Amino acid sequence: MTAPTAPDPATDDVFAVIEADPDASLAIDPAPPGPTEPAEPDKLMAAAKVTLRWVLALGAALVIFGAFLLAKGTNPITFGSPGTIPGRTFLYAPAVPSAPVLSIVTGSNGTPALAFNAKPAPSSDLYVFGLTFDYCVAVPPAVHAVRFSIDTRVPDCPIEVGVMSVLNATPVDDPRGRCSTASCPPQFTSIMQSGSWAAPFGPAGSFDPSAIIGIQWRVPVSCGATVTIDDLMFVSQ
Repeated sequence: MTAPTAPDPATDDVFAVIEADPDASLAIDPAPPGPTEPAEPDKLMAAAKVTLRWVLALGAALVIFGAFLLAKGTNPITFGSPGTIPGRTFLYAPAVPSAPVLSIVTGSNGTPALAFNAKPAPSSDLYVFGLTFDYCVAVPPAVHAVRFSIDTRVPDCPIEVGVMSVLNATPVDDPRGRCSTASCPPQFTSIMQSGSWAAPFGPAGSFDPSAIIGIQWRVPVSCGATVTIDDLMFVSQ
């Protein structure tokens, strides 16, 4: 399963902060820049959404994708502001007596985090939730994974995470998708306990690091889940 149809890119709330090392950049690539015109607030905002290149000297710095800061709404929760990656959450669930919930909560480090709560139900299906970016995100060649902290209350059931590129979505799932078969799932990493985890991108040919469109987590419906996710980063692993 993949994220649903791509969202409307209009959003104005802060959700992600990007920091790159001196030798690398993290870019959003919707379109080439237009002709030079006098700077205006709306044009500055549009330019910030087109290309992101923040540099921060951190020694052997990692590329940081985001910290959950401010977000708006319930599912979908929209996020993004000038200088950040805009997008929204998604949630797939089969028909169950009690619908699962995505929300923003205070994480263990005192900053806002993404929370998923679902009761177990008799089903062989999966709950799937995550983030869909409004634009394709390109990471430097040295970056090969996404890292995050997770607090999970389902230690006996695996939670899986996968990073989505345009090669992992069909045009029906997302207009940017380039998968030409019925399904092109991302490479998933299984998580069995709370802590800090790194999920590698898929292998060459099945993942495009120049066109990342989101991140998804999934858990068996029969297990349910109480999960908090924070401190998301793109890393060199």
